[in-house]
Amino acid sequence: MDLSFITRTEPPMPAESQREIEREIGGKISSPEGTHWICAYLGEELVGFGALKTKTKMLSHLYVYPAYRGRGIAGALIDRRIALARELGLPHVQISIKECRKPRYLALGFYDTSVRGRWHWMKLKL
Repeated sequence: MDLSFITRTEPPMPAESQREIEREIGGKISSPEGTHWICAYLGEELVGFGALKTKTKMLSHLYVYPAYRGRGIAGALIDRRIALARELGLPHVQISIKECRKPRYLALGFYDTSVRGRWHWMKLKL
């Protein structure tokens, strides 16, 4: 698979797609100042994206379009956002995830910082 990546400062999807994705992920997609969107493309087609919010040091909004899931795109987007955080000199990144996603992040070196309801907050020192 020949993925390419582009970094943007605005969410990469049109408004109608954004509303659909927000329903699927159960939350709003926000883009405050200092947000970097890593967008994954196969050819010219957007297949996934994720955000790095530098002010809060949060990795957020990881999404891969359903037709492209199971191909390693999510992992590549996680790696790209961590690499960008290192390039920007951030001391750490953090993430809030559901329990079922926890093993992936533990394998990358993240550790638990707290649990809030159904969300696990994890941090990775860079």
